[in-house]
Amino acid sequence: MMRHPVVLCCFLLIIGEGLTVSNKPRRSVSFQDMNLKQFEESGFSSMSSLMIRDDIGQLVVGARGKVFTLNLDDITQKTSEAKWTVSSADKALCQMKGKDTKECDNLIRTLQTLEDGKMLVCGTNAFNPACDYLTFTNRNVSLEGNQQVSRGKVPFDPHQHFATLMNGNTFYSAASSNFLGTELVFQRHGLNPLKTEMLLSWFNGKLLLY
Repeated sequence: MMRHPVVLCCFLLIIGEGLTVSNKPRRSVSFQDMNLKQFEESGFSSMSSLMIRDDIGQLVVGARGKVFTLNLDDITQKTSEAKWTVSSADKALCQMKGKDTKECDNLIRTLQTLEDGKMLVCGTNAFNPACDYLTFTNRNVSLEGNQQVSRGKVPFDPHQHFATLMNGNTFYSAASSNFLGTELVFQRHGLNPLKTEMLLSWFNGKLLLY
C-alpha cells in the first residue's frame, strides 16, 4: 500500500503574561508576508507532541514510534531521530484487550525539558504508558533506554485529552491513570508525589488540554 507524505505545519502561539489570558492577539502577521516552509516525509504519521528548544536551535517532534528533531531555522531539514517502538508481544497483548493495531503503537504524547537539558519523553506504549530520557549530543538525539512505567503521566489511550507541566525538575500532570481512562487526577510526580481525589467535574471545561 502506498503511503502518502504527511505535511507538518507549525503554529506558534503567543500567550500574555499573568493569570488572565486575553483573546486579543499581541501581534498579527499578514498571511501573504509569511515565508512558510513545510516538512514532509514518506511514512511519517501521527505527530503527537512538539517542543521548541531555542537553546539548541531545534524543534523536537514526538510521533508514532519515534522522536525526531528539525532545524529551527529551516524545518524542512531533519537533523536526527530516535526510534521507540513496542515489541510484537506487547502489541499482541494490547490487541487481546480489544484495542486496534494503530492504538497499540507507542505514540509520544509529551516532551518536557529538564534543568540539565535532557528531556522527559512519555508515550502510550501499547496502552502501558512509559517514560524515558532523551539526550542531545552534537545535535543528535538518543533515548537512554531506561523506560519506566508511568501511569498518570500520560493517558493509556492515545486519543484521550490530558495536560502536563515541568517546573524545574518537578513534573505535573492532569490525566487518566487507568486502562479504561476513567480515573482522572491531578498529580505531582517525583520524590514527594501528590495527587487529588478523582473528581470528573475538575476536568470539564476548566483546563486547556492537549
